[in-house]
Amino acid sequence: MVVGLGLSIFWQKECLVRTNELSVISNFIAGINGETCIGCGKCAAACPIKAISMIDQDSPDAKRNKTPRINREICLGCGVCALKCPQGACLLEKRGERVLHPETTFERIILQSLEKGTLQNQIFNDPRRVDQKFMRAFVGAFLRLPPVKKALLSDKLRSGFLNAMKDGVKKQGKEWILDM
Repeated sequence: MVVGLGLSIFWQKECLVRTNELSVISNFIAGINGETCIGCGKCAAACPIKAISMIDQDSPDAKRNKTPRINREICLGCGVCALKCPQGACLLEKRGERVLHPETTFERIILQSLEKGTLQNQIFNDPRRVDQKFMRAFVGAFLRLPPVKKALLSDKLRSGFLNAMKDGVKKQGKEWILDM
């Protein structure tokens, strides 16, 4: 599916799954209560992104053969594992950091472009013009600087940055984009 931003064209399917950097979608993360877990593996089988793996127990006095291990770096916090656990040992815990969700499709596309390092392509979309090529390269290099990227994605600057992007779209007379 292609969405016209008026600034450029963005392929939505590119941002749905990224192999090494999955987007966090929940303020929760899966956890296991070791006291009540029986090692059945239903949580691992239910996990849609395989963030839970079953590890063999080496000790002979262990009460179960396998123990679930959660990869907290890729866990989405969707809760499917907790729903499938017959013992109630798999549960959701609050994440250390709060997850802020974009309110509109416009915000999601802009933030994902910033994360991926392609925001300059959304702003300067005419590759035939020399001035746009220069600005795309200049802004792209600036946005790739880790302190700049981190600052723009921080809670303090994020809303101001998004408001500035919205104001730019309004000045172009393309307010319909903000309603997506």
